[in-house]
Amino acid sequence: MREYVKKFKYVQILLIRLLVLILIVGINKTYSNDYYLSPIGKDTITYNGSINFPWATITYALSKMKQGDILHVLPGTYYETASRYWIGPEKNNIQIIGSGDAIIDGSYREFQVINNSQWELWDASKKTYRSKLAYPNAGSISGHFEYHGKEYTFISRRNQFFTYTDLSSDNEFHIDSDPNKIGMYVGPGIYYDSEGTIGDKGRIYVRLKKSKYMSNEFAYLTDDPNKLKIDLASWESYFRLDSCTGVTIEGLILKQKSIEIRSSSNNIAIKDITTDEIISVRSGSE
Repeated sequence: MREYVKKFKYVQILLIRLLVLILIVGINKTYSNDYYLSPIGKDTITYNGSINFPWATITYALSKMKQGDILHVLPGTYYETASRYWIGPEKNNIQIIGSGDAIIDGSYREFQVINNSQWELWDASKKTYRSKLAYPNAGSISGHFEYHGKEYTFISRRNQFFTYTDLSSDNEFHIDSDPNKIGMYVGPGIYYDSEGTIGDKGRIYVRLKKSKYMSNEFAYLTDDPNKLKIDLASWESYFRLDSCTGVTIEGLILKQKSIEIRSSSNNIAIKDITTDEIISVRSGSE
């Protein structure tokens, strides 16, 4: 009888230890969820990110994802003008996996339609237009326009110090004596009024006048931006990976967006990414 009791207690101890071990493993294990993104999805509480009820934007998906979760980006174009996607330590080991033909477009969609009505005439004497809407949170604006099937980059603050004085100037020669007051117009450009110095804060100003030194291929360039397809995006539109581990971004086409890895992030996998911007790695990252 005593031998039986000893064996029973021994079995009890083993079972308790096993139960404790199971609990510890269960607590420490990260269970991943598979979520889906679709151009026809919705960012609402009635959509849970499943294959049958996918979400619509990476911004919304990231707000729901936890460590180890996987986001499958289905084919199509996603227009997302959010300045930055922040991925920090709370998102360790997440994966954002595209199909290879999933396009994340950071451009403002409203300007991409030929014969749109998003621009209003601002200064008739200079043939300068401005956006009807304000974009106060853009930080800065850059982009290009399409003309005769080709893409041409706007002159803007991004690639040189370009002010509204430059944009509206009649001078097309460099004059060292007083450049700040006279300005210099060097061809189609944009000016983003981030401070509201010209009008409402966040308005975009554009001038398409052909300069004297532009080639003949621009001979019939229209002055009206409503008649052109224009890609404009926030200068700081990118994925920022900050102090995170084990993040994978794969199989995406990034348009007017980039990826920045910084602040001691490690084990980051960037695979099969097509982008018109720069993928940068800052000091402290691996």
